[in-house]
Amino acid sequence: MKKSYFSLFLLTASLLLTGCAADKSAGPELRTYAYTASEEPVKPTLQFQEDGQFQFSYSVLSSQILCGAYEVQDDSLLLKAEGDSGIYVFRLNGEFLTFDAKASPKLPGFASIPDGAVFR
Repeated sequence: MKKSYFSLFLLTASLLLTGCAADKSAGPELRTYAYTASEEPVKPTLQFQEDGQFQFSYSVLSSQILCGAYEVQDDSLLLKAEGDSGIYVFRLNGEFLTFDAKASPKLPGFASIPDGAVFR
């Protein structure tokens, strides 16, 4: 009887630990990242939510906030905005994200987020 409880405990513990490990490597932390080097009074931000969704606010001068689903492919983070034909690309770099402007749709001229901008 003790052996079966112990086996059940080990199985449950291994499943829990595997689930936690998979979540860690699956993508960005579920928090808000900001482009702190921006000179705008309200910094561009990128927020991730538990349901696999994101919100990307690229300029205080824009009333548009890009929203949609994201996915991870290797070291790339792909943001698929609703109602937008493009995919915005960021690189996963440990604790921060780097904007890949060359692989992303062109942002409006008033949005000052250069290629390689670091979101912390």
